[in-house]
Amino acid sequence: MKMNYQHPALAYYNPKTGEYNEDMNEDGFIYVEATYEVCSTCGGHGSHFRSDLDENALVDGMREDGDEDGIESYYGGSFDQVCSECNGKRVVLYPVLPEWADEAIYYWNKCEYESRAISDAERRMGA
Repeated sequence: MKMNYQHPALAYYNPKTGEYNEDMNEDGFIYVEATYEVCSTCGGHGSHFRSDLDENALVDGMREDGDEDGIESYYGGSFDQVCSECNGKRVVLYPVLPEWADEAIYYWNKCEYESRAISDAERRMGA
């Protein structure tokens, strides 16, 4: 299976020369092979516990109140929500990037990290 993949780094990377070129790929999309993998957010279940509820405090509160029906509903999945990453499909399409794209994204992220570190240092110094 193939898919479109986009990353800001790909808009500047020229795979022919191995150098960055702003005119190369203006939209930043590449067409790559992709594989389906089990969703890492829900573990392949298609749903997960609602992140806005505090799992431990909710169950503890039910136990303190003697709410056996609530505990049964909780463990039965009544408080679950459809997975936000796979939308309940249990698998996610992951791109298999070519080596040059991995390299471009790695250097992009490295430069972004360094830029943020410098900016944070300047901010701490009062700039």
